[in-house]
Amino acid sequence: MARDLTSSDIERKNILNNKYALDELYTELGFPGVLFDDSYRFTKKQVADLYEIDERTVERYLVNHRDELEENGYEVLSGKRLSDFKEALSDAVRETKDATDTNVGTIRDTLKEVEGIKRTSVLGVFTFKALLNIGMLLTESQKAKILRAFILDVVIDTLNKKVGGSTKYINQNLILFGSYAGG
Repeated sequence: MARDLTSSDIERKNILNNKYALDELYTELGFPGVLFDDSYRFTKKQVADLYEIDERTVERYLVNHRDELEENGYEVLSGKRLSDFKEALSDAVRETKDATDTNVGTIRDTLKEVEGIKRTSVLGVFTFKALLNIGMLLTESQKAKILRAFILDVVIDTLNKKVGGSTKYINQNLILFGSYAGG
């Protein structure tokens, strides 16, 4: 039976709780985010841009799957934590001003977002795990579909390596993620 990550919370949990697979996914994908509390964080706009969906779609998934997304690292920042995040975001943007790396584009695009974030009193952010989680849930995004196939390939490869075998990711369609793909 094929694994359907869009409808099986057990399958999503099995993957999202596999530290080895998550580490490999982060290494291979390397989505740029803002380093905050020893974890990369992503704004709703970054998530929407990554999956080429509207921010309202992200909001709808937050309403329908809030508990699961919070369990995987989504949180709403306010007060001191929000101030600290704004500082980390400003530092990340400042560090990329003169950079030429292709992955910097996403953080630079966040420059437009920074002005709005500076004025906000609450802000929802996603960890890498929550970013993958929303991609597992999305049915409206072709990029999310490609990502789900890639996630399954990485998990199979990671498990195979743990028991002594070896495969390399079967699905090479991740190229559609363009400059986001690492490795």
